[in-house]
This record gives sequence, structure tokens and C-alpha cells, in this order.
Amino acid sequence: MCKPEKAHFAQLVTNPMLRKTSSLRTRHHISPSFIGLVAIMIISGVMMYNDMALSETIGPFLFVVSGWLIALCLHEFGHAIVAYKGGDKAVADTGYLTLDPLSYTHPVYSLLMPTLFIIMGFIALPGGAVYIRPSRLRSRDWQSAVSVAGPFMTLLCLCLTAVPFSLGLHKMGGTGLFWCSLALLAGFLAISLIWNLLPIPGLDGWGIIEPYLSYELQAIGHKWRQAGPTLLIIAVFLFRPLGQFVAKGMIAIIELMDIPSIYFFAGYQAFSLFK
Repeated sequence: MCKPEKAHFAQLVTNPMLRKTSSLRTRHHISPSFIGLVAIMIISGVMMYNDMALSETIGPFLFVVSGWLIALCLHEFGHAIVAYKGGDKAVADTGYLTLDPLSYTHPVYSLLMPTLFIIMGFIALPGGAVYIRPSRLRSRDWQSAVSVAGPFMTLLCLCLTAVPFSLGLHKMGGTGLFWCSLALLAGFLAISLIWNLLPIPGLDGWGIIEPYLSYELQAIGHKWRQAGPTLLIIAVFLFRPLGQFVAKGMIAIIELMDIPSIYFFAGYQAFSLFK
């Protein structure tokens, strides 16, 4: 998700000396935290693939959670890099271009809580957010493109998880635990993609169309921006058809990408720490 930038970034954005110092630190490197997530995903994946010493719970847990956080970082990086190209140079000074998971807004509500929901086997929440300065963007087309960029990166990550299945590699080697974990990650990414594209204030689907709406509708969207995602989560738990819609959509997406849904459900059973 992308949001208007908050006031607590004002000093960093307006003070040239702070901006210059921050740029030197943040623009030209990838966050060690992100590199660590990639390492965890690779190591746990290789160990599961080769049936090495990882339990049927710890292996999927490390692989899926690290993969999910990597995709979340890439999602928010997509917002940030397009915003940077579109004229909002301030995103370079806030660490958004370093793929640092701790740079993407509140570490509890945007990173910890979505991760905990996945750990418990619940829905995959949209996740973090970057704060964008719409007034700095060159046009409303750029504003819409910023919102498109996040789901596009999620879709790209989803496609990457699907490639091994499309090539039939799951029939040639590796353990069932590895392939089920990869399918589970793909399913979570598909759910995240569906969530983010819903035209609800606070989600990317709304951000895509918002620049082209009337000022009255934009004002309504701004009013409900913070509450929209929370109300959606509540609605999923209270209204069963909505959850079924998302589940059916997820299954349709992964099967369209040659990922057998039976692998997803088997991975779900292996992954839950509370089964």
C-alpha cells in the first residue's frame, strides 16, 4: 500500500543537510535485513528440497515467512521506485529504496501483525506501506502508477513461485514438503494480490482509481483510508461468502499458473504452528 507522507518526515524532507547525509547512506545499498531474509529463504528451501534436518513445521515456517516478507519488501519498493521516478524524490531519504523491511511504516501493524496472521494459518494481510507525497508527482497518471506498482511486484513474485511448477520440476525431484511450502507461499501471494486490488480506501485498488475520481469521492476515500483495511478484515471473519470469494479466487489464480491446489492445502497443514 502507499499512503500520503506523514508530518514526522517533514524535517528530513525539507532539511537539505539531513537529506544529503541520508541519501549517501540509503540510496546505494540493499538493506542487510533484506539480504538476511533472502538467505533464510534460500537455506531453508535447500534444506527442505534435499530432505535435510528441518522439522515438518520449522522448514515451511522459515521458508514461507521469509518469502512473504521478501515479497512485501518488493511490493513496497515497487511503490517507492515509481514514486521516485514520478517526482517524489523524498522516498530516497526515508530508506524506501533499500528494501529494508523496517522502513515500511510501523513495524508492528505493518510487518509483525501480518506475519503473525500467516503464522497462525489465517489470511495473508496486505502488509506494509510507504508514505508518498502526491503533490510531488507529475500527474494523476503517475499517482495511479504508484499504486499499480505494488500489486505488479506481488504478481511478479507470484509468477516466480509458479515457474518451477510450470516447468514440471515438482515431478522431477525435491521433497513434497518443499513443493507444498512453495505452493503455500504462492497461495498467500495470490490472496495478497486479491486484497490489494480491491477498490477499498486504504488499499492499492482504490489508489489506482482515486486520481480519476471526483473531489467528493476522493474526500470520502481519504476519510476512510485508515479504517478501510481493518473493516475488510472484520468483514472477512463476519461474512463467510467474502472469505469464500477470496479463497476461490486464490485457487483459481494458482491453478491458472499450473500450481496444483492440493499442494497448497497440504502446505497449509504442514505450516500451521497451531495445528
